[in-house]
Amino acid sequence: MLSNHTWMAQSLTRKETGVRNPKLHIPVGAARVRIQAIIYFIIISLALSSCGWSKKETRLPFDAQTWKEISIFDEQSNVRRRMAEDLVRQGTLLKKTRNEVTEMLGQPHDIILGSHENQATLYYFVGKEYSGETVALRIVTENSVVLNAYISIS
Repeated sequence: MLSNHTWMAQSLTRKETGVRNPKLHIPVGAARVRIQAIIYFIIISLALSSCGWSKKETRLPFDAQTWKEISIFDEQSNVRRRMAEDLVRQGTLLKKTRNEVTEMLGQPHDIILGSHENQATLYYFVGKEYSGETVALRIVTENSVVLNAYISIS
């Protein structure tokens, strides 16, 4: 049983603060701010996930037949882009000859000659951004051998 002094001290503490244990007391304003922050975080997370920002598309390995069958102008599909990203990520095109590349991907949509006669950049258009910009697989060759391959948006 509590002594009278202890009981009175606890009683006074309750009356002064309005809570049972002053050590656990959280000011109402701070608690409200924390709860609002959590609610805002949840709402923003749900909004972003519904927009597709949190979705990561799965890897799509290159398949020559599928690559050649799909139209670059198919705006509902990003299959060619995902395949091109896989080619770049895996380094598949590096050190291949220009003839090997055209056997895999077909004829490029554009060829830009470099500053030297033996340099060229092959362009394969792989899709469009939502903004309307063109997405291309660029393959840089020198002496008909691939030095670099990357995705560009222009």
